[in-house]
Amino acid sequence: YVQGECPAEPVPPVVSVNSAVVSGTTLTVKGTVSDANDDVTEISMQITGMASTTCPLAGSFTCTYDISQFAYGEYAGTITAVDSQNLQGTDDFTFTYEEQQPNPPVVNVFTVEVIGDLLRVSGTISDPDNDITQLLINISVPGGSQPCPIAANFVCEMDISSIDPGNYSGEIVVADATDLSD
Repeated sequence: YVQGECPAEPVPPVVSVNSAVVSGTTLTVKGTVSDANDDVTEISMQITGMASTTCPLAGSFTCTYDISQFAYGEYAGTITAVDSQNLQGTDDFTFTYEEQQPNPPVVNVFTVEVIGDLLRVSGTISDPDNDITQLLINISVPGGSQPCPIAANFVCEMDISSIDPGNYSGEIVVADATDLSD
């Protein structure tokens, strides 16, 4: 017999899920996989009752899944790592898929100028959902509404030559696809 070190017995991979986060309709699961034999051949994600998907093969992994077809609710899943000896390591995770409440658009800042017969309103608008559908200037006279180009930094001009001189109130209206407005 030859004396020395015996080869290491095959051992299964070790999986550790660090986070399972839903953003919109995307589930992102992050974690680590280690294997003493350094022979991991596959990392996959299985959501209970749903199809599985393969994750990028790396020690630190990020696995994503489109959950837009799921019903809202609580779910469980498993990350599985398989090595060349077909040994498996797993770690479980849970996540909640909730209906996302839409956010209203916001007029952040604006300025109003009267330049001759021109009313100029400029400013910035934002919407976390990125679904702005309308930007208007409204002033308190008949026909005092002007659609404006939709842009994060906007400039909107309105001809006021037919309006009698005076003080008027007005508003900037920004609306989104869910009819929320500011």
